[in-house]
Amino acid sequence: MRLADAVLHFPFVPAPYGEPPVEYARLRKEAPVTPVILPTGHRVWLVTTYKDALTVGSDPRFSRDVDKAGLAVSTGADFFVISGSFMYMDPPEHTRLRRVVQPFFTPRYLRHLSATVEHIADGCFDRFTSLGPPGDLVGQLAYPFTLQVTCHLLGIKEADVEASRSWAEVIPSLTRSTAAEIEQAAAEMSRYLRAQLDVKRTEPRNDLLTALVSAQESGQLSEREVLNLARLMFFAGQDSPTNLITRGTLLLIRHPDQWAALCADLSLVDGAVEEILRYSMTSGTGLTHAAVATQDVTLSGVRIRAGEAVVCPLIAANRDPSRFTEPDTFDITRTDATSHIAFGKGIHYCLGAPMARIQLRVAFRNLARRFPEIRRTDTTALTWSIDLLPNRIKELNVTW
Repeated sequence: MRLADAVLHFPFVPAPYGEPPVEYARLRKEAPVTPVILPTGHRVWLVTTYKDALTVGSDPRFSRDVDKAGLAVSTGADFFVISGSFMYMDPPEHTRLRRVVQPFFTPRYLRHLSATVEHIADGCFDRFTSLGPPGDLVGQLAYPFTLQVTCHLLGIKEADVEASRSWAEVIPSLTRSTAAEIEQAAAEMSRYLRAQLDVKRTEPRNDLLTALVSAQESGQLSEREVLNLARLMFFAGQDSPTNLITRGTLLLIRHPDQWAALCADLSLVDGAVEEILRYSMTSGTGLTHAAVATQDVTLSGVRIRAGEAVVCPLIAANRDPSRFTEPDTFDITRTDATSHIAFGKGIHYCLGAPMARIQLRVAFRNLARRFPEIRRTDTTALTWSIDLLPNRIKELNVTW
């Protein structure tokens, strides 16, 4: 039976080790644009080719305002997981909000921040080393590292690791946590960030939260917009890099030839980072890259009507053989890895992409220098979170 002839419920279950669901490759051949049903009951179009994903990400006939298709997911009146984020806005609102935080992601500012990231990494890796071996790379290294970097960028003095990780586990788990649990975690996170913003009103510094407060005081942002931006920067700044460091480490452990090459030549770290971004299932199901057609658009011969939604799992695009040679081969020396679209495309290209790359380079250089013999402590199945947002490894126990 052809997949295209079935009623498909989405998201699909990933293959072992977090590899893309087998349905992506089959659909790319049989029906590259096909209707699927979300857990919420919404019917949307699923796109699985590189070419179509580029179109959805950059064609002005597609809007990122998912409210237009009724896809907004909210958790209580005070917190929006999808709706209310400038990730899901169109110009001019998107441009106005992005402009406020853009100065903290310029090459000049990030060059200044790189030394701090290195310093934070030194402390985190020293502590991880002192605790083991063995150790949980997620909870004892990757998460504390990315959280501290995020807190430094925002201007939060003391990172509450335990509470922050709890929020990161519950809030995006739209298929595992109850609405009440998500709302409670979201409310706690909001109270925490409101308190941090209040500090900046009396003790301004050269940091992102102070910039948000200043923008509100000058009339550029509303109070709600300030809180939404603070939540997005706090949440995305720790969640995505943690996921990438963890997935990247697992990939390198599972490909010992690639790991040996990196350990022998640290100049390969840039290529390793780009290949991890291309190869990893970083965008989850594609809901974070959902879009709505504002007029009829044809993708791979399929007519998308105005008002219909499209989801683009970027991992499907990044494994498209029409764009990447042997796309299912993990190779840190490949020359086409930089064509990946793990950070999206067009005006909604991920603002934090340069910061994520800095953290990944620092993390993998440290791993290669300090733990060339790193390996998993057991071969039991990993525990994954499988949700509408990026899938994450909950725990990765390693020794060295």
